[in-house]
Amino acid sequence: MPQQKIFAPLPRVLASAAALALSLTVSADDLFLTTDTPTPLGGTFYLAQQVASYETATGDYALHFNGLLFGMTPDVNIDALVIVRESEFIFSTDAPFTDGITQFQPSDIVRFRVEDNGFSLFLSGASLGLGPSANIDALAVGRRGQLLASFDAPVTVGPDTFLPQDVVRIQPSGLTLHFSGSAAGIAPSSNVVGYDEAPDGRHFFMFDVPTQLGASTVSPGDVVELDGVTSTIFYSDPALPSESAGSGFSLSPEIFVDGFESGDTSAW
Repeated sequence: MPQQKIFAPLPRVLASAAALALSLTVSADDLFLTTDTPTPLGGTFYLAQQVASYETATGDYALHFNGLLFGMTPDVNIDALVIVRESEFIFSTDAPFTDGITQFQPSDIVRFRVEDNGFSLFLSGASLGLGPSANIDALAVGRRGQLLASFDAPVTVGPDTFLPQDVVRIQPSGLTLHFSGSAAGIAPSSNVVGYDEAPDGRHFFMFDVPTQLGASTVSPGDVVELDGVTSTIFYSDPALPSESAGSGFSLSPEIFVDGFESGDTSAW
């Protein structure tokens, strides 16, 4: 069973509340996870408003972000995220939440940065043509730096309808299909709740229900790697309770956000 990770002291001194809420130790082997209910990971319970890091080389978990310190309530679940760098990530939630006088919607993409000491709007769902019922439940940065997303229910924008097993590309001109779940053989009953991809073209998925993908049966909370037609389980914790499920993940920023931190969004 994975054991709880004890971090070394932070590499620099940051006295703000934001620094206390976000671990500034990020390894190239880290996987970042959120769950939809309070879930024991490595012997420690993690809440739906928190982000856990998992070191693939050792099987150790640690708390990376604690949304409770910033006023997130128990009814809010971080259900999509991208780790941009040690002190920054973007995310979405499954329910509206308020920060000061600003209310963020499940269709919005929100940014957290230590230097900002809190949250800010990264991208408005309304600006993408998303309706009030839309919920972004997976986020990623593609291998060419483009912003990617998936939804928890069918979403229609203009003439296009995107399904829960699809991944869309966010561009200045709107949304386009990036990955077709049906074309890959993903059942209509499955919802992509986590997605990422590597520079070499490998795709990584998390689903909300048991899903057959190639030769792999993927349980909720597992991360499966799809390389062309070959699928393998990339992450699975046998200690995960049956009533719990992963609600999102992000791979290591050193590997998977090349082209994003530069600010060049021409490919979006």
